[in-house]
Amino acid sequence: MSNKMGLFVGGLAAVSVISLFVSFSGKGQTNQQRKPTTDQIPSGQAAKQIDDEATPIVDFDNPSTADRIDKNARKLKGVRYEKGMIPRDPHPRVGEIIVEPEWRSGFSDLPADRSDVIVEAVVGDSKAFLSEDKTGVYSEFTILVSKVLKVPPSISVNLGDAIIAERFGGRVRYSSGKIIRCRIARQGVPIVGKRYLFFLAKSDQDSYKLLTAYEIQGKKVFALDGSRTEPRGNGRSIFDKHNGEDLDSFMGKLETALNNSHGGGIKPSRTLLPQRFYFYLPLSDYGLAT
Repeated sequence: MSNKMGLFVGGLAAVSVISLFVSFSGKGQTNQQRKPTTDQIPSGQAAKQIDDEATPIVDFDNPSTADRIDKNARKLKGVRYEKGMIPRDPHPRVGEIIVEPEWRSGFSDLPADRSDVIVEAVVGDSKAFLSEDKTGVYSEFTILVSKVLKVPPSISVNLGDAIIAERFGGRVRYSSGKIIRCRIARQGVPIVGKRYLFFLAKSDQDSYKLLTAYEIQGKKVFALDGSRTEPRGNGRSIFDKHNGEDLDSFMGKLETALNNSHGGGIKPSRTLLPQRFYFYLPLSDYGLAT
């Protein structure tokens, strides 16, 4: 069996398998971002390219020293992402590292129970960070709150506040100029300047874990997560059914989910790193490039 077709590594045990998935990430760097119309959104390769371009970048050898928090606080935050799979000397043909999370089984498309905070907000900024051991990468998104749908008395979130949403993954740039993206399968990246309905779980004192989100385009909603950013597809994720859904209908379903929820969100586990990792090579390695 050819090891070019993919490599699977378990967090608890290493196992080699054949994978037929391929990555478009290498081409997404230079293509101009395509803008969807108000009643549809790209899927497959087009969506993947937009998602890649929206993913913040951190330099492996010279990460930026400018930060909103002090060095010790950043170090502590990065502990959650240590012992990851970011290589120090990447294979020249590897363009992407994709994590397949086992914990996502049973995850709701409207996770009101798991969310401490649910807000409508515009993405104001995004930035990627490496863990202290440089094996993990995560991204922070500064979101500007325009509507609050859920917040417990113990948390202060008001209209006009800027809060931080955090998500595993990001792009890592090496001194050679090579860029590798690390992400969780079927998780998208919020785009700066766009409006979303965010489902957030308290992560630490000053940030929230981004559980999922829905982009608001006019009177329609589109899932941030799901199958649309996978090279081949749509229709295989619990989030896909909401793509193009009427906003009023979606908000009605959310209201029902909120009424059925039980108050405070479920706190995320100490580590955000799942157990399975896939390394993807460009299409040309499969003889499939056009």
